[in-house]
Amino acid sequence: MFSLFSTKKTLIKYGLPTQMTDVHMHLLPGVDDGAKTVEESIALLEKLYSYGVKRVIFTPHIAMSFPQNTTASLRECFEEFKKEVSTLSVPQLHLAAEYMLDEGFLKHLNSADGLLTFDGERVLVEVSFRGCSMTVVQELLFQLSLKKYIPVLAHPERYPYMKMEEYKMLRDCGCEFQLNIAALGSRYGKKSHEIAHKLLSQYMYEYAASDMHGMRHMGVYEDVKIDAQTYKRLSMLLENNDTLWGKE
Repeated sequence: MFSLFSTKKTLIKYGLPTQMTDVHMHLLPGVDDGAKTVEESIALLEKLYSYGVKRVIFTPHIAMSFPQNTTASLRECFEEFKKEVSTLSVPQLHLAAEYMLDEGFLKHLNSADGLLTFDGERVLVEVSFRGCSMTVVQELLFQLSLKKYIPVLAHPERYPYMKMEEYKMLRDCGCEFQLNIAALGSRYGKKSHEIAHKLLSQYMYEYAASDMHGMRHMGVYEDVKIDAQTYKRLSMLLENNDTLWGKE
């Protein structure tokens, strides 16, 4: 029998929240593996604005693989970029960062400049896609808690080596979870797709985002098709994104 839930539509077709905030993207130009030029970043931001995305949070990588990126250097780049777009029709901008929980993380955590956060306390973190020591991750999360930070784990569905009990352990360590919307489609493969839907169905996510690096990720809004039940759960996360804005 035909079901309402069998009809799939894109996020644009369903409609974005009134104050849509995308909380994870790499559009600060020239600092990581995201947008390379000011012109590319502006084109993407203008496209997002035309869709109704009102606010975005830049989250450039801070990791040993990007040794040039620090709180101070990224703030300087961000202020320069804001001057470039000050007269343009683009979303409001905020600067946070995506921290790799690697051997260099404690240097940033203990820096006098502090960490770049969503809201003054929540910090976006990630681990390697190839595997990680959960013991080391637990220790780093503990160090974060000592500094009164709340970790937000980026795209947990993209760590296919993790077992459900490890996801639950991370939650017990105080981690909040952020979904990459494209995982609800096929962009990251079958395994990530299955994990994303499982975590979503068990209400283990707090936030959802595009993780946009370039035009190839615009498909999050244009191409990824989901059913009405999935959209209902996703829309709750998108609305929750707004709680990260303007509190710092």
